[in-house]
Amino acid sequence: MRGNKGFESYRICLILIAIGFYWPVHFAIAQQDTFFRIGQTSLGELDMKSYAKDSSAEAVILADYGLSRLIKDDIRGYMTIYRRYTRIKILKKSAYNYANISVPFYRFSANQEEIVRDIQARTYNLKDGSMQYQEMGKSAIFEEKRSDKVYLSKFTLPNIHEGSVIEYSYTIESDLVSQLREWDFQREAPTVKSEYWLYLIPNFEYRILFQGIQQLTINENQSQMDGISYHWGMANLPALRSEAYITTLDDYRAKVWFELVSTNLPSQGKRDYAKKWEDLDRTLLADGQFGGALNRSNFLKEIAANLKNQTNDTIQSIKAANDWVKKNMHWNKRQTYWSENGLKDAFEKRNGSTADINLMLVALLREMGFNANPVILSTRSNGRFSKDYPLLSKFNGVVVHVAIRDKELLLDATDPIGKFGMLPFECLSGEGRLIAKQGKWISLKSTERKNRSITVNINILPTGQYKGQITQYFSGYSGVEERRKIASIGIEKFKNDLVKGNPDMQISDFEIINLDSTENALQIKLSTLIGEEQEVDRLYLNPVFANRTISNPFKNINRIFPVDFGIPMDESYIANLTIPAGFMIEELPKNIALSLPNGAAKFMYALQVTENVIQFSSRLSIRNTQFSPEDYHTLRELYDKIIAKHSELLVLKKAK
Repeated sequence: MRGNKGFESYRICLILIAIGFYWPVHFAIAQQDTFFRIGQTSLGELDMKSYAKDSSAEAVILADYGLSRLIKDDIRGYMTIYRRYTRIKILKKSAYNYANISVPFYRFSANQEEIVRDIQARTYNLKDGSMQYQEMGKSAIFEEKRSDKVYLSKFTLPNIHEGSVIEYSYTIESDLVSQLREWDFQREAPTVKSEYWLYLIPNFEYRILFQGIQQLTINENQSQMDGISYHWGMANLPALRSEAYITTLDDYRAKVWFELVSTNLPSQGKRDYAKKWEDLDRTLLADGQFGGALNRSNFLKEIAANLKNQTNDTIQSIKAANDWVKKNMHWNKRQTYWSENGLKDAFEKRNGSTADINLMLVALLREMGFNANPVILSTRSNGRFSKDYPLLSKFNGVVVHVAIRDKELLLDATDPIGKFGMLPFECLSGEGRLIAKQGKWISLKSTERKNRSITVNINILPTGQYKGQITQYFSGYSGVEERRKIASIGIEKFKNDLVKGNPDMQISDFEIINLDSTENALQIKLSTLIGEEQEVDRLYLNPVFANRTISNPFKNINRIFPVDFGIPMDESYIANLTIPAGFMIEELPKNIALSLPNGAAKFMYALQVTENVIQFSSRLSIRNTQFSPEDYHTLRELYDKIIAKHSELLVLKKAK
């Protein structure tokens, strides 16, 4: 069983289910059937023009019902029947995408697969004050292969308009009883009602875990005949909307999910599935697509020997191996921690997933005699995991750990632009698990920062124009971002976009320095002439010519999610402004220095005058990578003050 959906829990409730008696397959759930039938839309829902609890909502989840029932089938053995019914009000054109439905399902093997069936869907619209609906045809349903084991059943509802109500239902038959489907109570649109039922049979023990800050409005469980049933519900849930500087919305979604703890079946006896992290280490080391793949590396011996002979310097040898993999392997954008077809296959194709490339680097370094091991992780967009529950399904990536005496290196060879020893930003997700005989936790925090600095030397002309040079420096993660942008669109388009983004500037002598030298700061240098020639008695000048902060990334008044920058950031701006002959300073902005508690963030804005030169500097330094919701207001206010200062003008006037 492999998956790749992560989580972070604000609140986790742990319930153990232990049942030791028989429950027949024909257990009656007729009382729930009405929740899953198509045809529940009302005239009042169609007449709805907006949602009172959220006037900005583009759509509203009117009802979302799910049910999982574990059964024993005479032919297929133990299996899960999963049913779902959803009804959605479309309020705006921007919500038409809610009519495009994708249902993921798995095919691991002939007896470990899922089948999606009984798909039904309708679109309701008002016509002349009466309710009319259109059934979705079977031809609208198709299947898409996402990977070797993951598939999507996709369909689109017909005749969508502003004001439509859509409803759909489907059933999934699953052999994967160890992988009960999780349930998201909260979605990206506000939800009126979301409910989930779970029915379990004897001799299966699951751990039930809840996440989120929303309260359950329904929390019931009871023994019924020879089994046990659960019923959970939430009502009037706010939309889960993305905000600036978060990992992934799934870290904060109200949801419930399940882990198989043990079974006690007559044919098998007692089996425990809840593992310790040491058990997970051993499982991966023995897996043919992970630890086993690392042991089949003879095809790398000759390359390893050649690289080893190039230098006696340890760090340079490791860098040579890292560079070789970067240069010779192309990442296919598949994010996973296990090699699907083996490292040799990827080597021959010169193409592979994250696991293929980074496990290959581990194998190459081992062939060179280094102590290298893989570190599995969950990327920032995949979501955080809890160290309390050793679940492989919560991981989706792997990087490389190399131990050199008292030093440790973390490497990733998937990104040709990345700096040696600097993990991709997506991998900076707290901690990863080093998989070895003595496994341990590895911090995934970076020593690099996101640095951007600008140096400006400008002559203020008496004609009201500004002429001079601007040099931008990008280092750390800013350097990676800017190099990736240039690699994606090309140097010429990058320059053209710069010109279009600064229509007041006439740009010449454009130069990019250190584009291919990732160990050094990327520099973008240019000469500029700003403004039109005119007769002026006064000059109004904003000293911040580039990278001016003009909008606050934190727009909401309140916030329930932590702010997660991921890495420390530093943005600095230095300008030398030469005053033209015949002009004098009439007004200068005031200097200011701001600091959040404990130096979590600092902002400095200062000007001083030396003879005919105004020396100006502005610097924002964010030291803390995370801010709690309680600290949000002070951070938001800091950005408001930065915007205000960056909009202030200095005034020069002609001397009499």
